[in-house]
Amino acid sequence: MACVTSVSFEVLVNGGKSAQVKPSRGLRQGDPLSSYLFILGQEVLSRMIEQEFQRKNINGVKASINGPAITHIMYDDDIVLFSKATRKDATAINEWIIKYCKWSGQNLNRSKSGIFFSKQTLQQSARAIKQILQMKKLMSDAIYLGALLFLTRSPKKDFNYLLNKLEGRLAGWRTMSLSWAGRCTLINSVTQTTPIYTMSSFKVPNSICNKLDALFRKFWWKPKKPTGKFLALKSWDKLCTPKDKRGPGFKKVRDSNSALLAKLAWMIASKWDSLCMSILRAKYKAKEGWLHENISKHSSPIWRAIEEVKSIIVKGACYLIGDGASINVWQDPWVPWIDGFRPKPKTQDDPRNPLMVSHLMDQETRVWKDNLIQNIFDAKSLKAILSILISLRPKPDKLIWVHNPKGNFTVKSAFQTLIDQHLLPINSDVDWKKIWKIKAPERVKMLIWRIGANILPTNENLQ
Repeated sequence: MACVTSVSFEVLVNGGKSAQVKPSRGLRQGDPLSSYLFILGQEVLSRMIEQEFQRKNINGVKASINGPAITHIMYDDDIVLFSKATRKDATAINEWIIKYCKWSGQNLNRSKSGIFFSKQTLQQSARAIKQILQMKKLMSDAIYLGALLFLTRSPKKDFNYLLNKLEGRLAGWRTMSLSWAGRCTLINSVTQTTPIYTMSSFKVPNSICNKLDALFRKFWWKPKKPTGKFLALKSWDKLCTPKDKRGPGFKKVRDSNSALLAKLAWMIASKWDSLCMSILRAKYKAKEGWLHENISKHSSPIWRAIEEVKSIIVKGACYLIGDGASINVWQDPWVPWIDGFRPKPKTQDDPRNPLMVSHLMDQETRVWKDNLIQNIFDAKSLKAILSILISLRPKPDKLIWVHNPKGNFTVKSAFQTLIDQHLLPINSDVDWKKIWKIKAPERVKMLIWRIGANILPTNENLQ
């Protein structure tokens, strides 16, 4: 803090400099520098924890035998610690927390902190640890960063808070006289983004998704009252279409949930280098060919939710050929110009023996072995394979997302892939995208769209 209090400031007032101002009380909430100081302080705390772990003063927690040990997870000024339920670990944690507070000048609010014990922990040990750390036991409905920490056997009750949260927001907006354009903006930018953090980690039950959609639908057609009948001039399925496909750009909660979970599936399939992905891959043995394996029945709800969206990843995942040593010719997707990205044999009766892509290349000249490929694959696969360029310098194979020009996976492209599956083709001469790009107020553009979509309350539509 000496670097913060030793500087001086000058303020421009009407084009002239004021007298020098020297801060004497450090930073206040809202100061843009405060977040960086938090990060610097948390880095010191993180290294302290790692040092205690290396010295074996505390024990981390493993999700599986071969998985990495977890000691702590941090986000800004929030931290979750993992250790064995022993007095030794609790004493060590308490000591370096006190030490860090003295160094940084921060104080730990123990009344807002909590402890969670596994089912195998003895009550006597739990009481001793709570006394050492001076913290209470966490409640089963505890929420961390907007998401649930624990799940019960009743998913509907677990995620019911999403409905309450959305109802609270809509209650304030119902008191205002919002136009169609205003409601459209709120639904797209605020209400439909409220449950995103939860949907990025959990599969929200279908019943909760349907109720959230019902709240959006009712707010769109009847913004003043939360109950009672309302006139819907267009079905919600047709409203939940992109703006270039004759819709206002609304999204179904179930589709958004699947697209967000697909990002986790992509990170696992592409071997994303992070602690979370390493833990999941080690615990559930996600190895080569995981995308094409059957869904495991005996696993956690989160892992089952990730495996259920593998079908989205399969539609756009394809390997970029490097050295070809890690790509199985028959099992992995690697030919981008054919359906399924996997080649077909010359005849269906040919045996599909294990074969790697590296065996189809001449490693010295870095070209395809034409004669070998002609004897193995059919004509369509042959043409597609020979069209693939081989890099002059061997490098590791990389899984890319073909629905993005740069090959990077995005939730937006995954959502587009998902809705294209059940979106019927629209025969229309109207360029709907141009309507939303008109240089006019949003109210005018919304009126033009309502006229074009035929959802005005005219005599013809009301009959």
